[in-house]
This record gives sequence, C-alpha cells and structure tokens, in this order.
Amino acid sequence: MHYKKNRTISNLNTEWEAFSRANKVTRRDASRQLGWSDSFFGAILRGESNLSLENLIKISNYLEISPTRIDPDYLTPKF
Repeated sequence: MHYKKNRTISNLNTEWEAFSRANKVTRRDASRQLGWSDSFFGAILRGESNLSLENLIKISNYLEISPTRIDPDYLTPKF
C-alpha cells in the first residue's frame, strides 16, 4: 500500500507541475481556488495529508484530467 501512495503522489506532482507551468498558477492560487487553506494542497503534494477520494476528484477536475492519471487504480462510478 505504501508503494501505491508513493506512486499516486508522484503522479499528482507530475500532473501538477505540468499544469502549473502551462497555466502559470501557484500552489497558493490553486489552494484558494479549490477552497483550501494555503498549506493544505502542499501537504497533499508532499504526501503529508491523505488524498481522499473527494480530494482526488476535486484536484482532477481542477487540473482537467481523469482521476486515473493520478491514481491508476481509481474506478469511475458507473450510473
């Protein structure tokens, strides 16, 4: 499970770096736009805060990517 967490956080950091460079967005800006404190998104990126399913989806929507780009094991609910 620890490996999965590291892989997911690594994927998140890769996607965040590409997005922030392309859109000239700071981590602080993103935190505020996501409705979080300035430090919360950084804590997720460092693996210090749990990346809940709700936050995975919130971040994925913000980055305009599929959640599976961050967590390849994420299963999209079927309705």
